[in-house]
This record gives sequence, C-alpha cells and structure tokens, in this order.
Amino acid sequence: MPWGVVWPGEGWLRQGLDQARYGVPPDLSQGVLKLPTGAGTTTWPKDVQRKHLHSWNLTVQREVSSHVTAQAGYVGTRVIGQMGFININASAPGTGNAGRPLSSFGIVTDINSIQPFGNVNYDALQSQVTARWGSGLVGASYTWSKAINYQDNDGNPRIPWPGAYERNRGLANYDRAHNVQAWWVLDSPFGRDRRWLSDGVAGALLGGWQLNGVLGRTTGAPIGIVQNSAGNLNAAGSGQFPDQVLPEVAILGGVGLGNPYFDRSAFAPVSIPSGEPQRFGSAGRNNIRGPGFFNIDAGLFRTIAFTDHYHLQFRIEALNVLNHPNFANPGGDISNGNAFGYITSTVGQGSRQFRLGVRLAF
Repeated sequence: MPWGVVWPGEGWLRQGLDQARYGVPPDLSQGVLKLPTGAGTTTWPKDVQRKHLHSWNLTVQREVSSHVTAQAGYVGTRVIGQMGFININASAPGTGNAGRPLSSFGIVTDINSIQPFGNVNYDALQSQVTARWGSGLVGASYTWSKAINYQDNDGNPRIPWPGAYERNRGLANYDRAHNVQAWWVLDSPFGRDRRWLSDGVAGALLGGWQLNGVLGRTTGAPIGIVQNSAGNLNAAGSGQFPDQVLPEVAILGGVGLGNPYFDRSAFAPVSIPSGEPQRFGSAGRNNIRGPGFFNIDAGLFRTIAFTDHYHLQFRIEALNVLNHPNFANPGGDISNGNAFGYITSTVGQGSRQFRLGVRLAF
C-alpha cells in the first residue's frame, strides 16, 4: 500500500478500536447527553434566576480645623441570593446514597448547581481622621463591621441538604469586627525651603529627612469548627459539625502544640446512641475567632539636593519593623486530635526585613 493512501476499511477499523479502548461514544442525535450514573458534574440551571444586591451608605464629613478633617459613616449591603456551588443531590442524615433526590435516576454522586443560596448581610461604621502637618500627612481609619453569609465567595455550603440550610448561616470567613489602619508621612521642618534653619550647616544636616509608615491592626478571623470524620452521619454530600458541649468557649490564647488557643473541651465529636437517628452536630459555623493581626512597616528617607534639578535619595525601609509574629488560626477539625485547637503556623509578612535603596532624580 503506497504511503499516504488510506484503504476504505481503515476508518471503520479505527472507530472500532476507539470504542473498544474508550467505550461507546454518546449518541448525539437526540440533542441530550445523559450523565453516566457514576459521574458528578457542576452545571448551570436551565433557567438561571439571579437575584439582587442592595448597597447604601451615609457619611458625614467635617473640617475640624484648617489642618484636620474627620468623617464617619454607615455602610450597609444586602445580597439577596448569593450565587454558590450548591449540591442539589444531597441526602438527609441517615439516608446515604439511597436518600439522594436523583437516586431514582441511578445518579448517586454530587451534582453541583451554580445558583442563588442564602443572603449576605454587611453593616459597618467607617470613620477616618486626616491631619496635615507642614508638608506631611498623618491619618487613621477605624471600621467596626459584621458580615454574615451562608458560604464564602461563590463557595460550597457545608450542609446543602434543604432540611438544614440554616446551619450554614454564620460569620463570613473574611469578617473582621475591628479594623484600625494608620499612616504617616512626616518631613523634617528644617533645611532648604522649610520653616526653620533654611540655610547654614545645621539646616543642611537636619533637612531632607522623611519618616513614613503604615500600621494595621485587626481582630482575628472566624474559626471553622468542623468534624471532617463524619462518623455515622451518613448524609451524602454534606459535612459534619461537632457538638458544642459548653455554653461558652474560653479563649486561652495559647500558641504551639500542647498549648491550646481555645478550650478544646468545649467541643465533642457527635456521638449517637444505638437506635437514635443520625443528626448534625450543634456547633455553629464560625462562632469563635482566631488571633488578631498587628503590623507596622516604616521607612526613613534622606534626600540631598545638589541643584534644583539633581536630587540624591537614600532609603532604608523595614517590613514588620517590630518583628511582631502574627499567628494563623488554630486547627478547627475535631477529627484531627493532634492539631485541633493548636496554632502551628504564622501569617503575613513574617520576620522583620530591611531594604536599602538609592535613587537619583534629575
């Protein structure tokens, strides 16, 4: 057979080999492709019903003096029907795969539908003060807020079974009750074109300096207390929460293994006596907080002006200038007893870092 010539039966043979290797291809003639019974999927509903979002704010600003400005305001947001990846084939506790809504069609896997699920509430007091000091600027802002949702950022609710939707409602993972931010840019009042010592040796030595920096301090993020080993829950498609057995969870503030951050005895794995129906645990979603965050970055600049057009600037900057550690949330899975309640890592910048630089402007 000459090179490049295909004999008539070759295509049929290749199709037969492909079917033997990969299985029978789907029938495209009906316009509908049935999902294999052992396969899950993520899909859009046939008719997507997006809902709506409302946002409003009221801010009052006042010039306290010729150098100081202050403002305070209320900011609110309501998301009605936040979009999420919702498992529409989840079953009730104790029913397993047989209790999945689509099990009668032979589908016993997770079927995620991108659709509205639950509402989001955000309310905040936002305030700010700024002050000019010579050619410098100092400011601070404070936010007191609360964000409540059912899942985060188009995510998956932990319990998608319709009979327990409200168990997903809690603080958003990104919620920070208190947030303080401050910044400053302070120029030396001495030297050329400044208020004092505009000439002379003293002015040359004390002029051209600038101190700048930012400070951030926030309360901790919510801790998700879960039970990833669901035991005998037998609710296909859903995760489990443990039981909260104490009315209040004491925050001990410990760091490292053997030194818990919160009272671990406040929670217990769900234990269901023989003959009792399976159930979800009583612990709420994101009902305690982890450690807060604190950081200061600062820089010291010195600018030397040779002429009106030539300036040489020396910079030294420090990230996390106080070398303050910021700790991650402790382990929240009660099934992992070796890590549950213990902080084992840090977040943010890490240890203090210095940066040096020289800049020539002309």
